[in-house]
Amino acid sequence: MGWEGMVKTTTPKDHLYGDVLEASKIVASRRVNGTFYIAYRFPDKSATNKVAGVVALCEQHYEDGVCWIDFKVMDETMKPFYYDCPRSILNLLSPTADHNALEWREEQLCNREE
Repeated sequence: MGWEGMVKTTTPKDHLYGDVLEASKIVASRRVNGTFYIAYRFPDKSATNKVAGVVALCEQHYEDGVCWIDFKVMDETMKPFYYDCPRSILNLLSPTADHNALEWREEQLCNREE
């Protein structure tokens, strides 16, 4: 998945919660160094609505005097290479059997022990 951009008319968080992700499915989020770590409720076939990790990169830049906000959103099954997810977000995630998601979660925990 690539980057999505828009002219800044709101804050990055408002744009992320209203235009990029469905706000009602966001369980919790934290922004760390410009990156949003999100516990997001995904509907599944069992109707349990599992909560999975989502990483949203956020960049702001100016072009011709106009402020742009760019986002790149990845879920944990994509094994994003970003490892500053707060433990408070990790604790909200549902159990998973997805290999990439499990590795991503393990990297989060290992990153804190170093």
